[in-house]
Amino acid sequence: MGARKATRARPAKKMPARALKSKSAARSTESAQDAARLAALMKEAAKEHPKDAFYKSILDSSAADYTAKIEKSGWLDGMPAPFQANVRKSVQECFAAPRDIRLRAMSSLSTFSVEFNDFGETYTELLETISKATWGVFAPTEITERRVGNDVKLSFRWKTKKYSRSLNGGRVSDLNVFWLVNRALRECSGQKRLVCPVPLGIVQDDWVEQTFVAPAVFARAAALGLFPKEDSVNRFYDEPIDLPDFDFDFD
Repeated sequence: MGARKATRARPAKKMPARALKSKSAARSTESAQDAARLAALMKEAAKEHPKDAFYKSILDSSAADYTAKIEKSGWLDGMPAPFQANVRKSVQECFAAPRDIRLRAMSSLSTFSVEFNDFGETYTELLETISKATWGVFAPTEITERRVGNDVKLSFRWKTKKYSRSLNGGRVSDLNVFWLVNRALRECSGQKRLVCPVPLGIVQDDWVEQTFVAPAVFARAAALGLFPKEDSVNRFYDEPIDLPDFDFDFD
């Protein structure tokens, strides 16, 4: 059998000049539309939040800029590598989305979400979720959950002390569970990191994002413009919440 003749690679077809112009024009149109959208968003933000560093910078900044602020605040200090990687990945995904999605950039800082309805977690399951979300920094034992009428008596042991409180409902619906967790972290661990809601963390309906951070770091992050100033008040469940005056309306 004779040797096969070497076949010459066919030259790549050139795109017609008209098609190139059309593609270039489409890109220019998209760029102009994006610029117009950015200008409109920035104008709206400046009008509604004239002195807020977050709204002044977030719309025309980059993922690298936002990540640099996270690092500067100390948010990632002491955080295990997989958790740091998740934060960086979330920031990249946020900034790859349409510009107005960047207003939700602080969601990248959440470590877990809570569902406040009849289909959510039990309080026992929530404590297990918090343990994982805090990379085992908070790992209670002897968890018991006992129904008392319409309430639940939740108890757990952390380090040397036992903690308990009556909470609303059979599923998570009472934010005082976070007050109890933070009390245990303060008293038995001397922990600087505490559980707190992410600013603007009501994502949709009854899902609320939570994070695990030291109050001093939270304050630095707010000053750097990682989230809106008006939503940067210290919210570390320092005091029990008077539930009759605190109600979620998700209808």
